[in-house]
Amino acid sequence: MIIVVYIAILYLFSFFLDARHKNSKMLTTKKIALLSIAFVFVYVTASYLSYLRNITRGGEATELTINAIEEGARDLNKDILVYHIGPFRAFDYAMERNYLKNIGGYQYGRATFMGLEGFISMFTTQIGYEIKTVYDKTVKVQQANIITIGNSSHDGPIEFNFAYTNAMIFYYDLGVWGVFLFSFLYGMMTRVAIKRLYRKKSLFSLMIVTYLFYSITRVGFQWVFVSPAIFVFLFLLLFCDLPVFGRKRSFLKTQN
Repeated sequence: MIIVVYIAILYLFSFFLDARHKNSKMLTTKKIALLSIAFVFVYVTASYLSYLRNITRGGEATELTINAIEEGARDLNKDILVYHIGPFRAFDYAMERNYLKNIGGYQYGRATFMGLEGFISMFTTQIGYEIKTVYDKTVKVQQANIITIGNSSHDGPIEFNFAYTNAMIFYYDLGVWGVFLFSFLYGMMTRVAIKRLYRKKSLFSLMIVTYLFYSITRVGFQWVFVSPAIFVFLFLLLFCDLPVFGRKRSFLKTQN
């Protein structure tokens, strides 16, 4: 699902960037209509997939009908609500339980870049030197402590234990100041990536900016850079974008 969302954002970026370089308005009535149709199609499809998911949990299978889509839409809306409220409820829970003190105090950047630390740890482990990563003290602890959201008499409270917003990760590093500092630095990094995109006009630069935009859409949910795979992916894109590969075909069309 994440791959599908990433590809969709990639095409969306291409759509608007191409429109800009054709001396046309960013949004026309036709484009708004196409985007609206695409949104409705994605929502209806997601609703039906949500319905099919519930079938695997013991529901009764039926054909594709309006009732099936409506039932799936109710479940989908509930999931959207829970997964948007849940991270902030979890963050509040962590603050009340003083998670920062439990992990030994400030981590001074290790939490924000724990994915990079995990990547380095994979190599050091192979040579017999195991690093005690901050991931073990933070994310694993969060996953081990299940909290509840809501108090529905029908479904019961919803268990939640993994998404604590990006603010929780920044808070591990420098407290409240870390939330402001690392948010600012991440914004600066994104700005640099955008300037690089317009300078190089390459597909790899576009993919980097697209992923950064995707990660921004998820900061209220979780910090995506806790995974070593993300750093491998970005480093690979940067490597492929180096001049050593020769002159690349401009991905963005230039103005006449």
